[in-house]
Amino acid sequence: MAITLWGEWVMTVCYLPVVAWGPLLAAVTVHHHRRRTRGTRG
Repeated sequence: MAITLWGEWVMTVCYLPVVAWGPLLAAVTVHHHRRRTRGTRG
């Protein structure tokens, strides 16, 4: 059974947050670390 264009679009929209979770979490973690440690060095 082949996936229709509509089914492929729905699958992509639903799966995109799962793929983006790792890089977004890393970016937020780095930003949080830089913000919390700003001004405490030397």
